[in-house]
Amino acid sequence: MLDHFKNNFKIKLFSIIFAFIMWVYVMSEVDPIVIRSFENISVETVTNIDEIRDNGLTFAYGQDFNVKVDFRAKRSVLNEYIRNGVTPKGEIYDPKEGTNMMQVVMDAPREIEYSLNPLQIEVVLERSVVSMKNIVINTEGSLRTDYVIGQIKPNRVGLYVEGPQSQVEKVMNLSGTVKLENNDSDFSTKINLVPLDDRNNIVEGVTIRESSVIVDVDVDKTKNVPVELVFVDDQGQKVPNSSFRADVENVRIQGSADAVDAVKSLKTVPVKISGFNRVAGVSYELEKTAELVYSVERIKIKEIQSELEEYTLMMPRAGITLTGEADAEAIKSAIPPETEIKITAGREYSDRINPDNIRILIDNKAAQEKYKLQYEVDFPIFSIKITPEVITITEN
Repeated sequence: MLDHFKNNFKIKLFSIIFAFIMWVYVMSEVDPIVIRSFENISVETVTNIDEIRDNGLTFAYGQDFNVKVDFRAKRSVLNEYIRNGVTPKGEIYDPKEGTNMMQVVMDAPREIEYSLNPLQIEVVLERSVVSMKNIVINTEGSLRTDYVIGQIKPNRVGLYVEGPQSQVEKVMNLSGTVKLENNDSDFSTKINLVPLDDRNNIVEGVTIRESSVIVDVDVDKTKNVPVELVFVDDQGQKVPNSSFRADVENVRIQGSADAVDAVKSLKTVPVKISGFNRVAGVSYELEKTAELVYSVERIKIKEIQSELEEYTLMMPRAGITLTGEADAEAIKSAIPPETEIKITAGREYSDRINPDNIRILIDNKAAQEKYKLQYEVDFPIFSIKITPEVITITEN
């Protein structure tokens, strides 16, 4: 009986030892200890980032914090660990503006052996700044034919940009683009903005606190309209004209569709014939309305020379009018019996070359040595020459 018990014990002990050996063998084959390396692992977490920010600092743009990590552990343990990501961390002791050294560490279970290379990384910290930058709106595409953009109005004129001082200072403006799609009426749209430098390149490493704006786009209609010259006499009555024209045939107007459609032509502010000045360079204003924009606001008047003729009128002394009392008798005595008036005007005005429509005046409200002969006419003229031009008073 005792021998039987001893034999059973030996068998059980042998079985246990055999099972252990088999387990060790199987585990060494199925779950061996492995060594794995990972290159260029980014240090994305800095444990004392709040301290850095509280000091008014931030990381200079363009720095890469990469390390190499070597692991040694059982395959199953290592696989479970790296499934959640390899995440080395950094810490900067006593952070200051300029160059600092960041210590690199990593959390890992005891079963995993690891090494980091390098253990320290040189880091540059800059002053963190916030600055207001202007918004610039561009367009892409086109409107419907004969329509133009009247005004583009973003709901903000500028936005705050923050980041490393050297990068924020590069930002010249915040640029966004409005897409035009054959529009013919006002519209609003939301657009994203990007920070641009002085060469219109995107500035990286900065943050726009609000990266989008609402833009209102006013769309105007345009049209070319003819210019109409308006001549009037001293009573304000319109005088027919076929001898003169504007130096521009058409003026482009811009505004709301209703306002533009209502305009058929543009008239000059009435030009009084008696004061019509044909001196080169003199311009005349067009009648305008506040709701429209004009490509031209003033025009010059040109003669149509092919229709002009020269006329001569002899004005008797009695036909010359004095407008004052000074030297009246002396002036009348000095006026020649007839004053020659040469006029160049349109041939359609030939029947108006007479003293009823052409008046010669002398302003003698104040005494002078010489009195200039002035004129008033009731129709458009190209030129006028009065002989003599002045009356000289000689003392007796």
